[in-house]
Amino acid sequence: MSNINYQALREIAKQATQGEWCAFISPGTDTYAVHTPGDKRCEDVIKWPGFDGQKNAENNARFIAAFNPVVVQALLDEREAQSKRIAELETN
Repeated sequence: MSNINYQALREIAKQATQGEWCAFISPGTDTYAVHTPGDKRCEDVIKWPGFDGQKNAENNARFIAAFNPVVVQALLDEREAQSKRIAELETN
């Protein structure tokens, strides 16, 4: 397994805009963006125009939106609880 700094991920997630993120897919203009709660029109977290060779831009935008700070923190909490439970079982 790779060396992942879980505490750094948690801190980054806490500092990012909280709430559900949304992928904004506009195939007509070949634009794929990620919006956060409270952003205003055209204020994207990240935006890929389709003409730049990003053949997977739509899926990338959907992934980033789905893996928002709330999800990251929930997964890290779940991982921490599982690690504690494993440690308990190993000591018994």
